[in-house]
Order: sequence, then C-alpha cells, then structure tokens
Amino acid sequence: MKKGKRKKRGITLALVLIITAAVSLFLNEQNDRQKVLQSLLQKEFSISPSSYTTTSTVNKFGYMYTLAFKDEPKITYDFFVKTNKKNEYIVNYYGHNSKTESPLKEQEFMTLNQ
Repeated sequence: MKKGKRKKRGITLALVLIITAAVSLFLNEQNDRQKVLQSLLQKEFSISPSSYTTTSTVNKFGYMYTLAFKDEPKITYDFFVKTNKKNEYIVNYYGHNSKTESPLKEQEFMTLNQ
C-alpha cells in the first residue's frame, strides 16, 4: 500500500473517532441534564416522569427540554438546564406554548426562576 493511501485512511479513521467521541459526549451531556430536570420535578413538585413526555433540543441558549403532560395534552412547558459559575446544573422555566388555555402548572414552575 502506498504512503498516500495509508495517510488518508489514518486521517479518515481519526476523523471518524473524533466525531464519534463528540456525539457520544453530547448525548451523554444531554441525558445527564434531562436526569437533573426529572429529579428536580420529582423532588420539588412530586411529578413523576411517567406523567409526561420529554423532547430535547439545543439552541444558542443551551439545552432546552419540552415537557408534555398527559393531563394537559395541548400544552407544553419549556425548561432550560444550564450550568452556573460553580459548574452546577440549574433549571430555569422558560414558558409554555398555550395561547388559549390556562396552563395548570405555570405558577408552580415560575418558582424555579426566583
């Protein structure tokens, strides 16, 4: 095998390993933050993870988790899980998507931002 082909294979392998490691770290971080949110909802509000579904996204503000509760199927609640200066996770309630209905959990979740 020529040196050029061997070098290209080595570079390709290194790139694949770097991308795989980055994706793995990202998914692990996303999962850890989701567990923090679930734990907080369980501890502070006695809300079981079985009572809602979670979707997650990442945007320029951080990791956002959207919760849809089984007792309020038309309303979703958005939370950000960030790290503070001490590198601890903090949860902020961002809001809900309801324009017509009054969300049942709005007042409770607002206490997270105080």
